[in-house]
Amino acid sequence: GDKVEVIGEDAFRDCWNLKDIRLSDNLISIENGAFTDCGLLSITIPDSTTTVDGFSQCSNIKQVHIGSGVISIGPHRRPFLMS
Repeated sequence: GDKVEVIGEDAFRDCWNLKDIRLSDNLISIENGAFTDCGLLSITIPDSTTTVDGFSQCSNIKQVHIGSGVISIGPHRRPFLMS
């Protein structure tokens, strides 16, 4: 729901059937490995999010929208370099 503030480590790891997700407008952090090896095609990081570190080996992502609040992107930046 809209009360989620953190997506924890490895929360959606290996979820290949996950193609789309709506993130909470209250989301503050996406932790290490949260979306590693998942099937996401696109993602919008809300303006409330400040820390993003969860997209290792996400080769399917074609479109990323980064909110204005993001101040830290972890070492797995490949999806963000394409946006």
